[in-house]
Amino acid sequence: MQRKSKYLWAALAASLCLIVALLVMLGMSLRHQPLTGTYLCEGLSPGAGTYLVFDGKGDYTLYRQSGVLSAGTYAEDANGVYVLKGEGLTVPYVTYDGKDSVHFFSVPDTYTYQRISDIPTYINVEKP
Repeated sequence: MQRKSKYLWAALAASLCLIVALLVMLGMSLRHQPLTGTYLCEGLSPGAGTYLVFDGKGDYTLYRQSGVLSAGTYAEDANGVYVLKGEGLTVPYVTYDGKDSVHFFSVPDTYTYQRISDIPTYINVEKP
């Protein structure tokens, strides 16, 4: 009887360790990443996508590989929405899911950008 009790306690301890490990991994996956990085909204043909770059200093750049569309600054408001201040924007609002997606609101559509890099990257375009 004592032997079964030892196995039961060992199995219980192993289960508890597994549960704790899974909770830690879940917590790590739910952690928010900073907005800083490069995001891509793919176009209909290769190279036709639009890039949205946010740096750690509060600057953003919206560009295509053929040139800059808009550049300026960004700041988070009290509702968790990022407000962009720059030239050529019809609706200067962006929402961020805390991980890998940015939703850019532009009249009349909303565009979803996916993170391609944690580092602000400029492809075939000079940094403004």
